[in-house]
Amino acid sequence: MKKLREINKLILYNWRPLLGFEIIYKLASAVIFMPLLWGLLDFAMGLSGYTYLTLENIFVFLTRPSTFILLAIWLFLAAVYAMIDISAVIFVLDQSRQEQRIHFSQIFRFAVQNAFRLWHPENFLLIIVVMLLMPFLNIGLASGVFSTIAIPEFILDYIFADLTLSLVLGGVTFLLMALMMKWLYALHYFTLEGCSFREARKRSRLLGKKKRIRDFMEIVLIQFLFVLLYLVFVFAAAALAALAGKLFSGLFVVRWVMSTWIWMAIIFSVVVVFVIAVPVSYGCVSFLYYSHKEELNEPVIHSVAPPYSKNEGHPLSIRRILCAHLRGQGKWGRIGLNLMCSKAGMDRLSLCMIQILDVQPVWTPIHGN
Repeated sequence: MKKLREINKLILYNWRPLLGFEIIYKLASAVIFMPLLWGLLDFAMGLSGYTYLTLENIFVFLTRPSTFILLAIWLFLAAVYAMIDISAVIFVLDQSRQEQRIHFSQIFRFAVQNAFRLWHPENFLLIIVVMLLMPFLNIGLASGVFSTIAIPEFILDYIFADLTLSLVLGGVTFLLMALMMKWLYALHYFTLEGCSFREARKRSRLLGKKKRIRDFMEIVLIQFLFVLLYLVFVFAAAALAALAGKLFSGLFVVRWVMSTWIWMAIIFSVVVVFVIAVPVSYGCVSFLYYSHKEELNEPVIHSVAPPYSKNEGHPLSIRRILCAHLRGQGKWGRIGLNLMCSKAGMDRLSLCMIQILDVQPVWTPIHGN
């Protein structure tokens, strides 16, 4: 229970700016980034003359020079975008450990600066690690950028139909998991101490030495408890909905109102899990990171928050925050703008969000649409 309390403290101390960042991150993912990724894939397939992929044409598709270049761009963009989320969460958790209050603009600046360190040649391998760590650390119910990205089903069917290929896939999965446990704390060293990813990998191996199985079990256990609490809530809400339907079977209006509220609670719980899955995952890892450092008497080097002024910018609606960011995104930004809600409705919603989350945006206000 002590571990759960410590993890809970890390997550909740700066819960408002963290929640605000995660909401905007998820909105931007749905409105901008995922359409951009699918657009790149469609463009690559269009250049190759394919409308869909099969076992017969996928090898030819992947070996085309244009496909290779576009996939490299896709991989880098996905890694940078995912790294912004990871950097933000690690930074907020570290500030919470220091009992330092922070604001949205500080999170955004720190995360973007740290993510673009991927440009450095010493950190190129981090692109692959981020793409592997994200699916592993997220609990399956929510995974930000990569929740809709998976091995095509026809490829999995082909592999599972062959015992040898299935064993090979299982072996590769085990090796990747072992490698990720060895490098589990590399992102914390990279983000909090500013060292290169090569140095971060080395220090992560030493920090987790002889503790990897225990660390893995603790991460799985804590995330299992998180999933269990979510399922209990959902099942309880569904049971209440069924009970309300029976008790008020003759009163349509009462039954409809109660059922609506209960199903809204279920939907709200799904949204909450989707938003906080990454903080919960990295909250577990951050707790182990600090605990192992204390056990080894290794100095804990904390992150330094970017300067913040109360006069910096002013509260904007979420619609305007997204508009300011989307304005320079070209075609895909305009698509994102078209997908957003009406101005009046979004402004009313965002006014409530600002009051709840105390969002302090870093972007310059725009006027007009």
